[in-house]
Amino acid sequence: MLLGSALLLVGGALRTQSNMVTAGLLFLSMGTIFSANLFRRMIGVRVAIILLAVLGVYCALTT
Repeated sequence: MLLGSALLLVGGALRTQSNMVTAGLLFLSMGTIFSANLFRRMIGVRVAIILLAVLGVYCALTT
């Protein structure tokens, strides 16, 4: 789910389609809810989620 959100965010930003960026942000939020237990154990997952969130905000603001 997190990989899909990254693809939607990048694809939506490259094609300047705001609906793809919105869907990517939705999948990112759903992925963080579903993988809440992974945040407590793995630092790499935390960093990946934070980077995806920053990328999503950047894509949403520039699209």
